[in-house]
Amino acid sequence: MATSVDPATIGQYGTVRLLSNKTNHPIASYPIDQPTTTFGRDEACDIRMYFLWVSSLHCKLIFEDYKAFLTVSSPNGVIVDGCGVFPSEATGEATTVPLTNRSVLAIHNKRFIFEYPPKELRVKAFMTPRPKSRKSLRLSMINAAHILTPARGTPRHLSAALDLDVLRSPVKPYAQSPLKEMREEEVRVVDGENVVVVEQEQDLVLLEELDEDTSKSYPEPQTPTPSTPIRPRSNSKARMSLHKAVLVRNSRRALQRQEQDPGAPSNRPQQAGEPPATSYDQHEQHEQNASGHQDAGQQDYAVYSDEEEEEEQEEPQPVIHLTEILVNRQISLNLASCYRNLPLPPAVSASAKAWKRLPAYLGA
Repeated sequence: MATSVDPATIGQYGTVRLLSNKTNHPIASYPIDQPTTTFGRDEACDIRMYFLWVSSLHCKLIFEDYKAFLTVSSPNGVIVDGCGVFPSEATGEATTVPLTNRSVLAIHNKRFIFEYPPKELRVKAFMTPRPKSRKSLRLSMINAAHILTPARGTPRHLSAALDLDVLRSPVKPYAQSPLKEMREEEVRVVDGENVVVVEQEQDLVLLEELDEDTSKSYPEPQTPTPSTPIRPRSNSKARMSLHKAVLVRNSRRALQRQEQDPGAPSNRPQQAGEPPATSYDQHEQHEQNASGHQDAGQQDYAVYSDEEEEEEQEEPQPVIHLTEILVNRQISLNLASCYRNLPLPPAVSASAKAWKRLPAYLGA
């Protein structure tokens, strides 16, 4: 038979309920309004458990994209749905496991059940911030022998000043510890004004409201939450891709120019029986390669997709000349021919003589 759920106990991310060890019914509810909820005996934890077996930061409930995960950092571990979860034995790093709706967590002799918001309220709960009327809550558990408790019976609100004074008095919950430092440690179980006290066997369960200025920050985790590392992309790959792109672009331009102007110098590879390339052609090719490397170094910010890189790798890399160099070469040949047909004045410089001999050097 389904039981009605009090909407006031439903948090933005869900609810953690403390179960009775006898009846298996919830005896206390903690609404989750923050993406991180901590369990432990540290005073800064959201759910404080003042027992020797519990670590300072035992575990924490975290949400990523509104999905619940439990990170266990205590060597004593947590039982999640009947399976023990412990930190890594090799490195000691915390272990993170996902939680499903109504997952049961067992810490010490306390059992909690985690619940997402009901389906009909889930979207509204995720999108709606915590109501301003609801203050921050804190759940604490301690052995009743350390505190003067109210009479056994049903839960009730503590409003008497004497009861609040007793609960606010410092106590030593670790008197049985073999460590002297822990035996002398004092804690104050209650700080707020409105407190609900429930007795569970020999322990007290206290749910209190806190003002925003009195709430404490979360304790520092012992180990960072595991995450997928992000490896930066190497720049050398982008530079090489850019160099290939420059060569392919100039190759296409040269082929288009050759189709439009059949009389232009050909960029095709050397065929059998043809004379070898001149030293000028080799020098020109060297300058072209150097220019391509320089362009790649100046534009290393360019980014290409993986598909473009695969296409560039599959396409063969022809032996080409830059269009600009081809144009300059043709202009040089024309100028040299003009100089050869003109008479040289007496005070001509050595450079003019060189220009006149240039056609023979170029094989024109």
